Amino acid sequence: MLSGRLLAGYRNLVASYAFLPGLLIGAGTLLAAALTAVDTFYEPDWMGPLSAVFGPTTAEGARSLLSTVGGSMLSVAGIVFSVTLAAIVFASGQYGPHVLPQYRRDKLAQATLGVMLGVFAYCMTALYSVQAGEDAFVPRLAVFGALVLSAVGLSMLIAFISHMLVMLHVSNVVGRIGNQAAALLAQDLPCDDADARHEPRPGHEADFLTKDGDPLVRAEGAGYVLTVGTDRLVAVATRQDLRADLLVRPGDYVTPRTPLLRVAPTLEEGVADEFRGAFAYGRRRTPDEDTAFTLDELCAIGLRALSPGVNDPFTATDVVHQMMRLVERAARGRQVGAVHRDEDGTPRLRRPVLTFGDVVRLTLERIGPDAAGNVTVTPELIAVYDGLLSEIPEGAEADRLRRSARAFRALCEEKLPIRAAREEALSALDRILARGHTAPAAAQVARLKAGRPS
Repeated sequence: MLSGRLLAGYRNLVASYAFLPGLLIGAGTLLAAALTAVDTFYEPDWMGPLSAVFGPTTAEGARSLLSTVGGSMLSVAGIVFSVTLAAIVFASGQYGPHVLPQYRRDKLAQATLGVMLGVFAYCMTALYSVQAGEDAFVPRLAVFGALVLSAVGLSMLIAFISHMLVMLHVSNVVGRIGNQAAALLAQDLPCDDADARHEPRPGHEADFLTKDGDPLVRAEGAGYVLTVGTDRLVAVATRQDLRADLLVRPGDYVTPRTPLLRVAPTLEEGVADEFRGAFAYGRRRTPDEDTAFTLDELCAIGLRALSPGVNDPFTATDVVHQMMRLVERAARGRQVGAVHRDEDGTPRLRRPVLTFGDVVRLTLERIGPDAAGNVTVTPELIAVYDGLLSEIPEGAEADRLRRSARAFRALCEEKLPIRAAREEALSALDRILARGHTAPAAAQVARLKAGRPS
């Protein structure tokens, strides 16, 4: 069972630009050595008539070909790196710095850079084995492999350029972040039947396993919580016959002495260090376990698009549509992960999870104040409330969404600059709030989005 620090370090390594390119460089070196060994093991004419197909028969020809392919791949690797940096700078300035992890973790860009450098390493390794003179040796199979790998490199370059053009489109950026947020929400609020060991008792989802005054496990470092090893916490609590309430979640900022856990009934010396081993901290948040961070990314793009300096309401509309998807997904989920049990069914750990109200607050209610003054985005947000309230069954979630819609109505009344648009928006919101769980007020919302009075 990995500690929190090891798990966070592994994730950071895999996401870095050193991991995949490094693997491909090593693979290229080993492949060249293997093909050269095959050529060394067999006689020079072991391929018979096919020898001419597998590259030059002279040392000078082999050196020339390997040098050309290797130098070309190294030059293209520089181009790939430059294009990636330019894309990162553009995305950071256009969409905000929060989208940088999307480009840093892009596997196709990493693979393209790795293939180019791997082919270069392959050519240098094969070139080292070429010998002239009386003991002339030409690794024909390795030279032919360089030709094949050069074709692979060119194909990767074409795919990389096409991929970067797609990645820079704002709708694709917003869609990728939305997919990531939906995947994380599925962990906190799954729709299907989960393992019974992780399902809270009906009516006790909010009950704490400990009480005020019980021993606390405090942080010894500072930074954002990157990883919480839930399985490790449950294992330690089970071994020591303890119950624990987790007081932080991924994305929270902690300082030394910040309470991480509250434990009952007692906390023996040394056990606190075992609990602390389940946590990892960092200087920046990551989307690995931090659902709120992905929602922040969406909001950052939407708020930047609505700012006077950018004024791009259609990008904000894309963000609003993704928010609708996430709120609807949260409404269908169940908080089955709030209490974790051991194999005997004994509650061992209660952890805070993102609730439906949190998702509404971090999405619709964050962008609402800026969207309420925009005549293009306001109808879209009203349509979102209309669609959600028609889909979500009556209950706590629907009541929470109505409170959010009422707050948005007050913002529209205050901020919408055009009188006709303001009256139409208020009328649509009043009808949405007045009806129960029925079909959406599609006709009026459609008129509002089209800018036509009723």
